[in-house]
Amino acid sequence: RLYCRLRDIILQNRQPEPTERTVRYWSDKLQSVEFVHRDFSSVTTRPGDVAYCDPPYRTVGEPIYVGTFGYERFFTWVARQRGSVYVSLDRAGDTAPDVPKGLFARRHVIRNGSDPVSYTHLT
Repeated sequence: RLYCRLRDIILQNRQPEPTERTVRYWSDKLQSVEFVHRDFSSVTTRPGDVAYCDPPYRTVGEPIYVGTFGYERFFTWVARQRGSVYVSLDRAGDTAPDVPKGLFARRHVIRNGSDPVSYTHLT
């Protein structure tokens, strides 16, 4: 939400004042938020925590990532979490990972060219 709001203000207004107001507004709101960037397996969520995960997309043809990603291991981790977990997955073509049935409470499809889909695991 922050990204979209900032982007809209910058692109629509191209004025420094509205952009500064928006940055200051969100800066105040995010003071108690801890942002981490690390391997998912090193994170354990508690009730009230929110985790946003954007695992590598499977691709057809030319790979865009180095290495492999263990979706089974990832989905097992999601199932063990006590906080809310939001996951962004690409479901284009035959590349979509098999999401275990019942793992996510909600599914949101966001049409965006390649047709990614977001899942929400709420506890």
